[in-house]
Amino acid sequence: MTSKKAIFRQTLILLPVYVNVVLMGATVGWIANALYLLKQPSAIGKAITFTQGSWIAASTQVGKLVFAIPAGILTDKIGRKKICTGVAVTNVVCWLTLSISQSIGMIFFIRFMQGVTIALLHSVALMLIGEIASPRLRGTYVGMYQVCSYTGTLFESIVAVIFPSYRILAYATTALGLIYFALFWWLEESPSYLLSTGKDSLGFQVLRHIRPDSTESELNEEFDSMKRSINAEKERKNTSNFMQFLFSPVNRNCLLLMITMHFFACFTGSAPLSSYVTLILPKNNYVEKKFYPLISVSLKISSAMGVSFILDKLPRKVLYVSVTILVFVVQMANGFLSLFRTLFGSNWDIAYIIGNYVFLLIWASFLEPINDLVRSEILPQNIKGFGSSLCVMSMAASKALSYTLFETISINMGMSWNYWIFAINSLITAFVVYFALPESRGKSLADIQHKMSNDVNS
Repeated sequence: MTSKKAIFRQTLILLPVYVNVVLMGATVGWIANALYLLKQPSAIGKAITFTQGSWIAASTQVGKLVFAIPAGILTDKIGRKKICTGVAVTNVVCWLTLSISQSIGMIFFIRFMQGVTIALLHSVALMLIGEIASPRLRGTYVGMYQVCSYTGTLFESIVAVIFPSYRILAYATTALGLIYFALFWWLEESPSYLLSTGKDSLGFQVLRHIRPDSTESELNEEFDSMKRSINAEKERKNTSNFMQFLFSPVNRNCLLLMITMHFFACFTGSAPLSSYVTLILPKNNYVEKKFYPLISVSLKISSAMGVSFILDKLPRKVLYVSVTILVFVVQMANGFLSLFRTLFGSNWDIAYIIGNYVFLLIWASFLEPINDLVRSEILPQNIKGFGSSLCVMSMAASKALSYTLFETISINMGMSWNYWIFAINSLITAFVVYFALPESRGKSLADIQHKMSNDVNS
C-alpha cells in the first residue's frame, strides 16, 4: 500500500511534466478548432481549403516522425528534466509565433516544430512517469497523463467556443504554457537515469525521496534491482557494437512488439476522426458544428478520468485484447452507418454521429492509455529513450498516413472504407497483443525485463 506522503511527493514531482502534457493536448486539440476558424477569411486573410487543412494536420505528425529518433537519443544523453524544460520553452515560442502568423507556410512550419516538441515529450514524459511512480500506482499516473492531454484539448475547445478567434486561441495557449515555469522547481531527475549515468548516490537520494514509505531494505532491494538491470544492459552494450546491442534478442523482441502495436493501434482512426470532426460529421438540428470538438473532448476527458483509476486493477493483456476487439466491432458498424447515409440519406445522420463519438470514447477510455502504459513498462532501460523514439516514429507515421489517405480513400472508394480499414487494423492489434505481449501489472520494471529475458531464452 502506497502512503499518502509518497503519493503527494510523486505527484508534486510529476506536476511540471503534466503541465507540459496539458500543452501537448492543446497542441493536438488546436487543429480541430483551428480548421473551423481558418475556414473564415478573417482569420489570416483568406479561407483555407480542405487539402490545406489536411496538410496543416499532417505537418505535426511529420515533425514527430522526423524528430522521433533524435528525441530519444537526446532524452538518454541530456536527461529527462532538461528535455522537459526545453520542450516548455519551445512551446511558448511556437505559440507566440503562431499568434502573429499571417502565412499558411508559417503555420505549416510552426505545426512541424510543435510536432518536434510532441516527439520529445512523448519520449520523456512516459519515461519519467514510469520511473518515478510506484509500481502499484504506475497505471494511475499513466492514466492521468491521458487526462492531462485531454484537459489541454478541452481548454482549446472551450476557448474557441467562447472566443471564436484564431488569434485569441493562440494567445490563450501561450499563457497556458507559462505555468510550467512556476512549477519547474519541483521536478526531479529520474533515479534510473541517474544510475545509468553513474550518479549512484544521487539516484539513491531521489529514490528515497519518492519512496518515503519504503524501509531501508526495500529501498536497497529496488535500488539493487535497478542497478543490476542497467549494468547488465551496459555489459551487453560494451561487448558488442551498437547494432548488435540494439537488436539483441530481448531488445529486438521488445522493439518489434512496441513498434507494431503502436502503428496498428494508432491506425484505428483516432487522429483523423478527432481532427476532422467539424468537417466529416453532418449538421443536425440539435447542436452547432462548432460544438463538435467540445463534445468530443468532454467525452474523452470524463471517461479518461474514471478509467485512470482502474487501469491498475485489470490485467493489461486481457484489457488490451478486449478493447481492440470492441474497436473492431464499432468501426465496422460505423463503416456501414456511413454507407447507409450515402444510400438512404440523412435518416442515418444521428446514428453515424453517435457511432463516431462511441469510438472516440473507447479510444480515450482504454486504448490510448493502455498503449502508453505498456510502452513505459516493456522497453528495456538502456534503450528506453531510443525505443520510445521508434514508437513515436511509428505512431507519427501511422497518424500521418491516416490523415493523408483519409481524403483520398473517401473520394475514390467512399468514406465507409476508411472505417473498415480502421477496423482491420484494430483486429491486427488484438492478434499481436494476444500472442506477444507479456503481463506486466503490479511488477517492477526490472521484474518485467527479467520476464522478457526468460521468455527469449526459453
